[in-house]
Amino acid sequence: MKLIQPLLLLALLASPLPGTLAASEYNEDVQTLVDQLREIAERSRRERAADRWLQRSLEELISQHDWPWREELLYEDFSDGDFNNQPQWQPVSGQFWVDPSLGLRSRVYSRQPEPTAAPEEQAPARKDVGTAILGALLQEALRSKQPEKKETPEPRRDEREVPAEIHLPIKIPGTFAFKAELSSHNPPSEQGKMQFGFYEGQDAAWGYLISLHTGDRPVIELAQLRGGRYMLIEEAVISDLNDGQPHEIEWRKNSLGETELLLDQQVLVRGRDRDFAQGFGYLAVINQGGDFGIRSIQLQGGGQ
Repeated sequence: MKLIQPLLLLALLASPLPGTLAASEYNEDVQTLVDQLREIAERSRRERAADRWLQRSLEELISQHDWPWREELLYEDFSDGDFNNQPQWQPVSGQFWVDPSLGLRSRVYSRQPEPTAAPEEQAPARKDVGTAILGALLQEALRSKQPEKKETPEPRRDEREVPAEIHLPIKIPGTFAFKAELSSHNPPSEQGKMQFGFYEGQDAAWGYLISLHTGDRPVIELAQLRGGRYMLIEEAVISDLNDGQPHEIEWRKNSLGETELLLDQQVLVRGRDRDFAQGFGYLAVINQGGDFGIRSIQLQGGGQ
């Protein structure tokens, strides 16, 4: 008991932000202290050296300030200008390219309704028939005097409107920390949707999806995929990201199944989920609509 109390005091003094799953940045000195506290907590539990309240408080303190994600699995900033080389991302649909200032870029257009002619344009009034014929003759005469221009064909509508999706085969353990820096370049009122997927297999039927919605109702969603079915876990209202500025999204999960979803270092979703403890095999980036840039992606794993 005498040994535990001073260590608890030291941990409280070293802790940057109480009440979070873990410190926002890895601190070697704090982590060394946390590891020592964990050894004491395990011995205390075996020998029943502390009462229940103190034991529980000690374990909660360890959980709050532990940083179990110490193995770097991925750091990708697309600085080489090629997403097909080290690591090798696999395009699934749509188009991606590397923008020197914005990173991995994709632009998906929302499907727009075909324009319809106004009633007065569908049938010219009778008194304008002569004027219309004269105008058509003048345009034909002018066209015959001008050289022909070669027009560049526009991309097919179906190519611009399908979701842009890209996968990276990578072993992600059940205990991991994910961080991505992204920017949205849609007009303020335009709807956009960017997703990050964590899939067990290439068929994308089982795993998790994080969805960022921009536009009139900006929200962030955390959902499970179970046999291809989208099952919403929780959502949180956010500020609209259509400002062209970089934003950080983070998702952490520890060995106890405790999870946190953060946007710009603010915790928006917190809970406990022990599903998919075996981890994942694919990381996905999906643009469901809008203009987005992904500047960097980081994955860390590990845990006890």
